[in-house]
Amino acid sequence: SPPARETGAPSDVVLAAAWRTALEHDAQRFEELASDPWLMTDPAQMRRLLEALVLTEARAAVPALLALARRGELGDEERQRAVLVAGELGDESDLGRLEDLLASIGGADAFLAAAVAWSAHALSGETGVRALFEQRDPSVCARLLERLASPSARARPTSTLIQLTRLLEPWLDASQAIAKEIR
Repeated sequence: SPPARETGAPSDVVLAAAWRTALEHDAQRFEELASDPWLMTDPAQMRRLLEALVLTEARAAVPALLALARRGELGDEERQRAVLVAGELGDESDLGRLEDLLASIGGADAFLAAAVAWSAHALSGETGVRALFEQRDPSVCARLLERLASPSARARPTSTLIQLTRLLEPWLDASQAIAKEIR
């Protein structure tokens, strides 16, 4: 077994293994915990859960990560991180969860929508981005795909995410205006 830290606390390797085992045993419980506003109310608790889920590097963490991304109590960066890690750990079967998250954004968060686009591309390439964005706005979808397909996209992920955010801002603003008119 890996050595403990000098403080006597278990190492990240030991903790990640324990979390991974728990996830494999009952991933649904983690998703429920991450999404339940009554069980998990403290943003600090949510950040610790996010960190633990990331450390596991487990496919089973994806539903809980995307549930955390819906939690407005978390900061924008933590929510985006949850989506990006879900894109790294997930597979094509998670596109529906990303689509649900995108629908829940409701025109309010270009930063998070950019993470959704990035993760959809990571999970299933052009097909994933088209599935989530083409019906909503074909021209925005085409611009997203162009940026994600550029050779520099993977080499410079931070600047790519900023560019995706800028591409999505007008689209989300228009979506928000339409939603207000409907109400």
